[in-house]
Amino acid sequence: MSDVKNCPDVAGVIRFAELGNRKNGRLQAQWKLTDSKKSDVVKLIIPPNRAIPIIFVPGIMGSNLSNKKNVPVWLLNSIAGVPKDLVKAWVGKKAGVRQNILHPDRTQVYKLGAVPDANINLGVDKEEYVRRGWGEVSQASYHDFLLWLEEKMNSQRNPLDWADFENSNIPKSSGRNVQIDAKLPPGLVMRMDGIPDFAESGFPVKPVTSDELLRRAHFSYPIYAFGYNWLCSNDDGAKALGKRIKEIIVENNTKHVKCEQVIVVTHSMGGLVARACAKLPGMAECIAEVVHGVMPAVGAAVAYRRCKVGMADESYVAGLVIGATGKEVSAVFAQAPGALQLLPSEEYGKGWLEIEDPSTGKCKSLPRSDPYEEIYLERTKWWGLIKEEWLAPSGGKPIKWDKYAENIGFAKNFHKKISGYFHPNTFVFFGGGSQKKSFN
Repeated sequence: MSDVKNCPDVAGVIRFAELGNRKNGRLQAQWKLTDSKKSDVVKLIIPPNRAIPIIFVPGIMGSNLSNKKNVPVWLLNSIAGVPKDLVKAWVGKKAGVRQNILHPDRTQVYKLGAVPDANINLGVDKEEYVRRGWGEVSQASYHDFLLWLEEKMNSQRNPLDWADFENSNIPKSSGRNVQIDAKLPPGLVMRMDGIPDFAESGFPVKPVTSDELLRRAHFSYPIYAFGYNWLCSNDDGAKALGKRIKEIIVENNTKHVKCEQVIVVTHSMGGLVARACAKLPGMAECIAEVVHGVMPAVGAAVAYRRCKVGMADESYVAGLVIGATGKEVSAVFAQAPGALQLLPSEEYGKGWLEIEDPSTGKCKSLPRSDPYEEIYLERTKWWGLIKEEWLAPSGGKPIKWDKYAENIGFAKNFHKKISGYFHPNTFVFFGGGSQKKSFN
């Protein structure tokens, strides 16, 4: 059965209306009535009867957090593209205040952040966006991307309308003026925007075929977001993600739709969460593939740098929020296993930290073998990750060195757990080009 509902009469003609899945398991469609003199046909397109949900996992600080009373403490709603309320809430906050509030045991994911307005064409209302977890992640950082992804994957059902793929033997369609029954021929090699003929080291890139695009057309791709407490260990985030994946698969199995797997798309530290999740018993089979964006696969030296000098010289605005000085950043990082898991692991290699003796001008490079003992747990030398007095900032709730050392142990164990492991179907991308340089 299908529920069909007319919208009030307005000017203009809607040529196609998309049927959307509703929570009651029925299909529902709506379109706008036009003047009776107009003879344009409204064609209802029944969505595919199979679904592969896409779940987005954000980077560190990209999930909204609240205290245990569900009062937001880290809310990334957007005002003119900037989380201005977040900046206002944290500007000028000293290390002790940050330590008090941003502690893994005193925070949780906040699910009621801003969500987009309803998308009538795709059959998604605001309630649905909340249910899909969009309110858990930064509106300022991610919603434009998620809306683009939703439109890209679900707005056009006919592969002939997918502008990213072309073959010189097929004329480009004129969008929705193309006949809905026109078909993409099988057996063609398709050119895809942005994909080179050869990857790094000269390896040829396997081209996309029209057969693959035709298979893609048999599925719908509802877009979900997954917020996690980035102060806790990424092991905790991985377990929560696994639970969410199973729930999403269940809720996408309806009277009309079959769902067996999901696709996971990650940003930065979210990639570590997803890798740990895929290692959990039975989870790799629930995931069709993983796409990692700028993942610190073996850690990131910039995490060390920020604990030492803060964020002010990287970005003035980010410094106001995350911490302008090493003392402000370390007050949070030292008590947050998840943040410490961003540090370079043993796989990162040796000698990434150069220390100069100002009296001689000579340098030595660390680590020689073990970054945890030689750098992160160095208690007396200035190049150690944490100054011990920064564990007890004025006005804060201090932690002892032993607790910090325990958190470093959690980081070491987590690094070993995911070392060398990626889901069997993994794709990665990073920024590139001379205008997008990293430190040094």
